[in-house]
Amino acid sequence: MDLVTASTAELYDRALGVAGRIAEWRPMLDAAVFSWWRPFPMPVYLFHDAIDPTLPSAPGTLARAATELAGRNGDFYGDWIDVEGRPAAYEGPDPLLFPYIVPPYLDRNAHVEWRRWLPHILTAMELSQLPRHVPNPDQRIRLSVITGAQPLPQKYLERALPIELKTNEWPRELRVATPSAAAARRELGRRIGRWIWVERESVYFQSLDALTLTPVDALSVGREILARFLSVEGVQTEIPWPARSVHMVPASEATSTKSTKSRRRPPAAVDASLGTFTRDLMIDAIATGRVRLSHQSGPELAHLPVLGRVHDDAFYVVPKVAHGLVESSGLMSGSTLQIARSLNAAGWLHQPADGTWTIPRRVDDQLTRVWSLPIEILGSVHENEFAPTHYPAREYRTNVQVISDIRSVIRAALISGEAVLEAQPDEAEHHAVELGRVKGDRVFIIPSAARELLQRHQVRNVGPKTIGRALGQSGWIERPTGGAWTVFRRLDGKGMRVWNLPLSFLEAAGAEPSPQAV
Repeated sequence: MDLVTASTAELYDRALGVAGRIAEWRPMLDAAVFSWWRPFPMPVYLFHDAIDPTLPSAPGTLARAATELAGRNGDFYGDWIDVEGRPAAYEGPDPLLFPYIVPPYLDRNAHVEWRRWLPHILTAMELSQLPRHVPNPDQRIRLSVITGAQPLPQKYLERALPIELKTNEWPRELRVATPSAAAARRELGRRIGRWIWVERESVYFQSLDALTLTPVDALSVGREILARFLSVEGVQTEIPWPARSVHMVPASEATSTKSTKSRRRPPAAVDASLGTFTRDLMIDAIATGRVRLSHQSGPELAHLPVLGRVHDDAFYVVPKVAHGLVESSGLMSGSTLQIARSLNAAGWLHQPADGTWTIPRRVDDQLTRVWSLPIEILGSVHENEFAPTHYPAREYRTNVQVISDIRSVIRAALISGEAVLEAQPDEAEHHAVELGRVKGDRVFIIPSAARELLQRHQVRNVGPKTIGRALGQSGWIERPTGGAWTVFRRLDGKGMRVWNLPLSFLEAAGAEPSPQAV
């Protein structure tokens, strides 16, 4: 059969066959179809829990089939990532399959490394969905599937969607493992993806864009999309595909269970708007003086709760204080765990490998468990939103203010002779600060010398890294390939790291950044 010219009905039968009528596997189909519209919210864990399963390879076979429907064309035996170093983000969009990660309970010869592999894989997949690691949504992994031979450990239930297969009710003939069926699934997935792309501007898909979907909701949307696609293509199936609201999916349809004892609680709903609301509350509380950051001091601030600490590119938040802001607002509510998950859903917070949402950091000279959020969560907060006593010099300022202060101090120091841009003779009576050198239309400024001038004038207490970042983000310097804000230059025969700035940087404040030197 020519897959390109075959009808969708023929393709559907060849791609799924008898497996398409297995109720327990339908959520996998839903997840695969959903992934063509948007990456599935979390990894799927497909497992069978039986001492003597009739089809021990079924989870791996059906997981492979689901990822093929989602567009995977990788190794037959599955994918692998580096589990030795720190978890890292991976680009897609092709799905990933991690087969047989969790061994059976009673297999004494099974590998024990899975207790380390599983959280590592989960963390890597979570990082791969965060905008800060993979900014382009089209490059995020569409679907990741993990298989195992026992239920997902309790502590990971909020990090993967478990789907159990009842191995004592399987039909004996599974055609899904054949190469022709795999090719048919890829072609069927390609047609689904093409149809979604064409219909993306329709009223139906635009209405979905406004929703915040939990994994259970995503399964329902995937089922609706497949039902609409099959209806348009005129495909008649034996499977009931009810078109229902995303709020009508019973939790029992997200996972299958063998008995009441083994029943698993589905992942709790995550509302990303709670994370955004928490962020806005924190900014407002800082601006209005209802909380303080650890570096802020003064007798008028002593009674305020400490929200957290700003350090380089991170904003460490004390969960209890943030939770108190949400509860006192009277507009929304949620536990610290729900707020953490919502911050994660909004792309601000990721879960460390230990399974918690917090890390230990010192805040107000005390070791505290905090959420590690990017500094960008605070947005552009201007200095005039704070009384001077409420904000001692620190990083929490705009780039414009940082650059303005630096340029003013450097110009004043050069005019007064406190700093020079040339070598000084050893016999000089009063040594000025050797700020750097001028070469052509460029000025090379030594970061430590610039910071010394700022400290002398008591303008602000910021480090070279913060200054360099402000210079780069304001367009005065270009960040080299190595990632640093400095370049290596030889000044008077000595090699050192310097800021490579245009000569216009020394002009009166208000001059715009000039084009960067190549």
